[in-house]
Amino acid sequence: PGTYTVVLTVDGQRYTAPLTVTEDPRVKATPADLQASLALSQKIAPALAEATLGYREQRALKEMLDQRFPDAAKLRAEIRTSVEPLRAEPAEGRPTFESISEMLAGIERALESADVGPAPAQQQFVDDALIKLDAARRDWSQAKSGSLANLNAALARAGEKPVVIPDKDK
Repeated sequence: PGTYTVVLTVDGQRYTAPLTVTEDPRVKATPADLQASLALSQKIAPALAEATLGYREQRALKEMLDQRFPDAAKLRAEIRTSVEPLRAEPAEGRPTFESISEMLAGIERALESADVGPAPAQQQFVDDALIKLDAARRDWSQAKSGSLANLNAALARAGEKPVVIPDKDK
């Protein structure tokens, strides 16, 4: 809620008009409730973006590995021992970028669907998701500096091109 100025520029001509936004009278949320909801949403947004990027990188890597190395049984042992962990599904109960994205998106939908402050359980859920995101980030970083680096070293020794994760903007 508040008073704003709307500006429209058409063919070099600038038009302005005042705009007053008022709260829906049916909403009983306090300004503090709405601010808390916004603050939690602003905490979720970058984490959701990071989880989505991590998931896309992992998916792109698996697709590249499947295209380049379709039959693991035919690979040299040195290359196979690096490819297999990169293709493997995470251990049971281990957080993934995909599961974290789903968690955060679900909470964000709940926050956006109601004009109330976030419940303590929602705040705790987000905090838990952020802890899981840290774990997924560490796992992914270790995979890139470990198995992927080992694979690329083995490929270099064999005179082959390295496997490169595509740029995030592509």
